[in-house]
Amino acid sequence: MLNKYIFVKRTLFLLLIVYFLQGLIYPSGSIISQTVLALYLVISLYFFIKVIFFKKKNFFIVGLTIFLFMIVFYYLISQKVHIKYDGESANTFEYLKGVCFAFLTFFPFYFLTKNNQLKSKDFIIFFYIFGVITIGRFFFFQALLQGENFAYNIENYNVVNNAAYDILSLFPFILLISDKKIFSNLIVLILFIVIMSSLKRGAIITAGVVLLIYFLYLIKSRGKIKLSNFLLAFIFLFVSGYLIYHFYLANEFFQNRFLLLSEGGYSNRDILYSQIFDFWKNSKNFFNLIFGYGLWSSIEIAGNAAHNDWLELLSNCGIIGVLVYLSLFYLLYISAKKTKELDKKYMLLMILIIWFMKTLFSMAYMEMNMAPLMMLLGYIFGNEELNNNMKIISNKNFSTYV
Repeated sequence: MLNKYIFVKRTLFLLLIVYFLQGLIYPSGSIISQTVLALYLVISLYFFIKVIFFKKKNFFIVGLTIFLFMIVFYYLISQKVHIKYDGESANTFEYLKGVCFAFLTFFPFYFLTKNNQLKSKDFIIFFYIFGVITIGRFFFFQALLQGENFAYNIENYNVVNNAAYDILSLFPFILLISDKKIFSNLIVLILFIVIMSSLKRGAIITAGVVLLIYFLYLIKSRGKIKLSNFLLAFIFLFVSGYLIYHFYLANEFFQNRFLLLSEGGYSNRDILYSQIFDFWKNSKNFFNLIFGYGLWSSIEIAGNAAHNDWLELLSNCGIIGVLVYLSLFYLLYISAKKTKELDKKYMLLMILIIWFMKTLFSMAYMEMNMAPLMMLLGYIFGNEELNNNMKIISNKNFSTYV
């Protein structure tokens, strides 16, 4: 008879895969994606309830729970529809749905791993399938963007592809197959080249930082720092450096985008940022400084979302929201610092960097590409607790035997 948890884990993986296929093999926002998302959220909510009633909880889980309850509370008291500067409407339900999909994902994978129902091989299989889908989505969107240029008789086929942020979420999974050194290094380089081709500055900078973390991991892997580790890391760094240099020289559009960045060109986001921050700062109501103006209030203030997690939360939930969110990064950093297993430590560091950098250059906490990172976090924290429990049981049995 099939274990119920085995059925649940297979269902979760399948629902995630089908959901991320939207826009690739079926229309985004269709009845298929809505149904899949509804089922996924119901299952995730069930495990969320089970986890919050655990007597002992990791501080990160407590912080994640508080953040989720905060967003739900603000959803209940916020204006439900906002109109952007271009006339497009933004519904706070979409905001809530994005946050729930991203962060509720943590709980079922944490629970199942903690109860020894999920293994690293399950995530490796998912990584291969999800990786193919994510890269497929990237090039599909790339072709659509280039097609739009062609339709408008724009000769420049260099386009900026936001799907690069989806590719970033694949990097931490690579450490699950780190025993295959050459293969894993090759995948890292391929992913980096794909992100470079997106011309998305924030994603490229983030990928560069992740490459440095991976470089450090290569040096420290296999227990001791050996000459072979240094050689492998040096070759990896040399090849990646050469690819970056060659791509930079060969693409004038790429050069211009980073030149604009060095001169303060942020695609008009600096204006958006200042509008939102100044409106919050100059508020005459102390209550709004502490608790904000409600979900999507950035649209009411500046006509668009902040494209920055910290400013979005500052305008939406005030200082309280920023502090709650900031605590998640602090707790994740502490967890990475305490983790003794090298693979898990560097996975946590990669997730921390990718998540934090996204908060600065884009949006993170309501984006669907946060779900894979939260899934992996659930596995890491669940596996840590499983191993600790196994050690406690082993010590008790040894004491009894003695």
